[in-house]
Amino acid sequence: MAGRNDQAIANVMAAMAQSMADANVAVQ
Repeated sequence: MAGRNDQAIANVMAAMAQSMADANVAVQ
């Protein structure tokens, strides 16, 4: 289960990074 948990955390972090990138583009 640890592997699945790591994947879920990675997915959340990737989604947050994408959201921040989208916000950056919107500001510019």
